[in-house]
Amino acid sequence: MYPTIDLEFITINSFILFNCMGFFLSLFYARRNLLLNNYDHDFFYSIALIAIFSSLFGAKLYFVIENPDYFKTAFLAKFFSLSGSGWYGGFVVTFLTLSIYIKYTNNNLLKVLDILSLSLPIGIIFGRIACFLAGDGCYGVVSHLPWAMDFPNGIIPV
Repeated sequence: MYPTIDLEFITINSFILFNCMGFFLSLFYARRNLLLNNYDHDFFYSIALIAIFSSLFGAKLYFVIENPDYFKTAFLAKFFSLSGSGWYGGFVVTFLTLSIYIKYTNNNLLKVLDILSLSLPIGIIFGRIACFLAGDGCYGVVSHLPWAMDFPNGIIPV
């Protein structure tokens, strides 16, 4: 597909660009909704930092659990590389860490999670677009239908 976007003066990795857009827009929407519900800026910034770091850690942790043989050599180098992640792990770890933080700050857990849940689909949409543009494996089985797409240079060539 389009793993990079080549402008005359810069080459941009489409996967990173769309994932960053997903993070930014999700956080923007979460901030808006938290402020509309009378939560302060400090609470949002704490939530944002926890969400960013726990989602990245959880996504990588999920990849480690799913692919233990890949990490038998050079664990740290592979763990901190840009490749390999799973949004399920990011979701679970973020949910757990945010739940603990929200309860720790004596806020209404269900209300805050309800407010934050509206921003989750934004991140997922941009993450899926990022995978699609990179052609890296976020697709299904081989299809011979007229509207099927071909990823000959993908991680799994189909």
